[in-house]
Amino acid sequence: MGAFDCFLQKEELISRAYDIDEYLYKELKHLSKKKYNCSVSNLVNASIKYLIETENIGNIVQLKIKSNGIIHRSFLLNKSLFDGLEILKEKYNIPICRLVNIGIYISLNSNDINN
Repeated sequence: MGAFDCFLQKEELISRAYDIDEYLYKELKHLSKKKYNCSVSNLVNASIKYLIETENIGNIVQLKIKSNGIIHRSFLLNKSLFDGLEILKEKYNIPICRLVNIGIYISLNSNDINN
């Protein structure tokens, strides 16, 4: 493994706006500022990538989060990941906005984010 293999290859970025659960967005923002050297968009891309790879959707469709509401935010998504969301949308009949929220939720809970 090379020193730079931890970075994603450059690809076309697509700007998309989604309604995101406020609690999830605040968690991503906190991680972006305090733990990881990346933007919120990078964390959203990683969450979508993880969702596409695992397709861990079945148990999460009825997502219940301790939310204060929904906020509308724009993100820069890798085109390949957006295309992957389109495939999941067709396969599971779940709106992309919902898939993005599910991906973030699963990613935040996939490892201990408090360390």
